[in-house]
Amino acid sequence: GNIDEMKRYIETSINNSYRVHIYTVQAKRLQSLVKTKNISFYKKKLSTGIVIPSIRLIILSDRELFNYEFAPAFQSPIEGVKELPFEIGDYVVHPYHGIGRFAGLETHFIEKTPREFIVLEFAEKDRLLVPVEQAGRLDKYRSFDDTPPPIYRLKSPEWTRIKNRVEKDIKDVAKSLIEISAKREAMPGIAFKSYPEMERLLEETFPYEETPDQKEVIERVKKSMERQRPMDFLVCGDPGYGKTEVAIRSAFRAVLNGKQVAILVPTTILAHQHYETFRERFATFPVSIAMLSRFTPSREIRRIKAGIEDGSIDIVIGTHKILGKDIKFKDLGLLIIDEEHKFGVEQKEKLKEQFPLIDVLTLSATPIPRTLSMSLYGLKEIGIIETPPEGRIPITTYVGEYNEKVVRSAIENELARGGQVFYIHPRISGVKELEFKLRSMFPGLSIDILYGTMDEEEVEEKFWRFYRGETKLLISTAIIESGIDIPNANTLIIEEGERFGLAQLYQLRGRIGRSGKRAYAYIFHSKQLTPEGEERLKAIYENSILGSGFNIAMKDMEIRGLGNLLGKEQHGHIIAVGFDTYLKMLEDAVRELRGEPVKWRSEPTIVEISIPAIIPDSYILPPYKLEIYRRLSLASSTEEIEEIREELIDRFGKVPKEVENLLNITKVRVLAERKNIKKLSITDDKILIVLRDTTTNGNAIKNLERFGKLKKMNEESWIIRWWEDRNRKLI
Repeated sequence: GNIDEMKRYIETSINNSYRVHIYTVQAKRLQSLVKTKNISFYKKKLSTGIVIPSIRLIILSDRELFNYEFAPAFQSPIEGVKELPFEIGDYVVHPYHGIGRFAGLETHFIEKTPREFIVLEFAEKDRLLVPVEQAGRLDKYRSFDDTPPPIYRLKSPEWTRIKNRVEKDIKDVAKSLIEISAKREAMPGIAFKSYPEMERLLEETFPYEETPDQKEVIERVKKSMERQRPMDFLVCGDPGYGKTEVAIRSAFRAVLNGKQVAILVPTTILAHQHYETFRERFATFPVSIAMLSRFTPSREIRRIKAGIEDGSIDIVIGTHKILGKDIKFKDLGLLIIDEEHKFGVEQKEKLKEQFPLIDVLTLSATPIPRTLSMSLYGLKEIGIIETPPEGRIPITTYVGEYNEKVVRSAIENELARGGQVFYIHPRISGVKELEFKLRSMFPGLSIDILYGTMDEEEVEEKFWRFYRGETKLLISTAIIESGIDIPNANTLIIEEGERFGLAQLYQLRGRIGRSGKRAYAYIFHSKQLTPEGEERLKAIYENSILGSGFNIAMKDMEIRGLGNLLGKEQHGHIIAVGFDTYLKMLEDAVRELRGEPVKWRSEPTIVEISIPAIIPDSYILPPYKLEIYRRLSLASSTEEIEEIREELIDRFGKVPKEVENLLNITKVRVLAERKNIKKLSITDDKILIVLRDTTTNGNAIKNLERFGKLKKMNEESWIIRWWEDRNRKLI
């Protein structure tokens, strides 16, 4: 907050060859105060700053400069700079030609008009030029690991064979999903009544304001519980984003209806955490809550079992013990499964067999892609909470080469404010070496170590000590529990960060910053970085700067979410065609069975006008303009195109003529699609119109006759001469 101190810090940094970027709402004031060279000022709000030693860059925000916090009540899932659709060398899937390698963008002149193309390379140097207007048809190939897919020659029949095989099986998956949905709808479930006054009293004791999407999910779950059929609702959301409150509200409704609730969790610590939360939230209500785990004393277990059987216990929280044959519920109405991906398929199937008619609410931190939730809409109810809660302060992230002074300082600072530290190393041998080193660095400090080959009970016991605050420093491999909320642990140190996957780094960083305190993540890398490791760490600090949470890491985790949802037999198909293509094929299969028009297999509407309609490199550089081309090709309304136009002005400045042409042609394409037009080719004196389906286009042909004499070329093609008044609307 002290201007002189800040000036000294900036000058020292610049003398040490750092570039300084300042994001501030007071840009003019600061420019007059700080007149040092090598500083870039941006009049924008940024939630936090970052230091990146590896590229000698410091980014400062108003938080560091003036102690201002820009954390709105709700931060919508931040778009920031969009993730690039794909980069040179990436494998890309084309619906008709299969998997190729992206080789960049090329400009070619067609009848003296410049046009841009996406270049895909296939086996034996085959090349395909895809018009940028069709960028939305291409998907980056993603699968369960980094194993490259096989690529074939352009005219090879192999891709058609693969696609046909996958489509055949996908139809079976879609059919079974629809059948399961129909059976569930036909089953006699419990129609839970609402008790508005009592439920409002519980809502008023919630210490936070609900985020918009949390509120929406709560309402959807309540409506689902009111229907006379067994509910199967999946709630996805980041740790700490409010899934537990959804469980609390639905459990209360079940109890008000005289039913019992079972809450199944994967670990004893999580059971204890939920038990404390539920007891606190229901403290002023006549709700009886119990916990069953291996730490529950024998005498207490007997009492709880009796209470479950006679109905005196309303809510029971526990590990798989609550599924035991000796547990007999008097009237179970709702089952809540937390951290669902931690339970095996067999355990989940056993539950469905055991309680076929009750409502099931599942909570998961593994995200399910929105595209999938749309394609399965009505088959499985899915609610996504992705807005950060009120007051969540972004994590300050430091990425750089290992530095012992920084490590010592980070641990000392966290201990000085009474906090705890997570220290992560990718190797078991590294964890043991670290224990020796840190014990000598901090003699007398309570330190524990954790790794995967330890006995499960020992792992849980050590976690328990850390949870209770008895251990101040926990050294671990990447096994640290994803669902545990330890508000007092707000410093995370990771060594050899390049060895972790992007999703792992994101999840590890999600262990801290769960309270109102500022949290710090230090991600160190080795001196020798592979290009892949460098990209991963770059993505982590870029996400940190933009406050974008899990823009890129989410992509890795979506794949796991899909795997959990659809089962192992579909893994091979996802590997064969790629994750995103599989989703589109599944959506098409569901649409087809419902009698709705397909999307992925349909030919795009083509608009040909001989005017320059490209994004010049002088306006947006190639890696970033591909993102714009893709979003325009996926746009489905003129409003969406206007929003992109406004964003272009905001991000890149005044829109050049060629880009205005591109935006307008995209609007024509959107309107033509609505009129079922397959192709629209406009020249100086005539328009060629190709219709998709002549049997349903009588009205479209009548509309066109208003503008001039139509000449029929064949069953689907018509030519219209330009009319005198060219300002009249054609479509």
